[in-house]
Amino acid sequence: MVALDACDSPPSLFVVLTTLDPFMPSSAVRHHLADVSRTARLLFPAFQYAAFVEFTTGLSVWSGGHRRLHLNLLVKGVPAERSGDLHDVLLSTWCKRTRTTQLHVGPIYAAEGLVRYVTNLALHVMKDGQKPPPGYEGHLVRWSRGYFADGATATRTRARRALKVKRLIHKGTDATTAELEVAVRELDEWQLVYADPSTIELRKEARRAAQGQLEA
Repeated sequence: MVALDACDSPPSLFVVLTTLDPFMPSSAVRHHLADVSRTARLLFPAFQYAAFVEFTTGLSVWSGGHRRLHLNLLVKGVPAERSGDLHDVLLSTWCKRTRTTQLHVGPIYAAEGLVRYVTNLALHVMKDGQKPPPGYEGHLVRWSRGYFADGATATRTRARRALKVKRLIHKGTDATTAELEVAVRELDEWQLVYADPSTIELRKEARRAAQGQLEA
């Protein structure tokens, strides 16, 4: 979804947010992000984000064996030249609440490279070393309500359609035929309707077959 949306409505900034508390609950992450959004929109009314949750491996010397959460954010609604202003907002919100000073805010220049990046990022989150530890109940990917240009529902539908086309192409169908085949399938509408069998008139052949099964 994120990669597909980026083709039409690319984000301008990439943000990395870190944490110190290895036991931070997902509810705290949600509240801190809400605080970031409220404050950022005072300066940037169009501020929107898509966030990918990731965890450290807990293997570094200073980690104490604990795995810590950090977020990779794609940001819209903030001009690239004002990344410093967003950096200050994050220092006064996220960093103040999580007691960390480690963050990154940088511009995204190439939309084509971005599409590849966010696709790989979603796969990277699912690697064993970055998967959530046992007990984590939050989402791995979250986004603000207005992040997707066409809305989350429409973008999800487009993404599913694109995946169907991709699967047909992978099976050897050319791109044009794959698009047409998926379009034809979308024209088919199926509906389940309950009907009382006693009210249905069967053709003679079907009635005889049904009677034969009952007698058998």
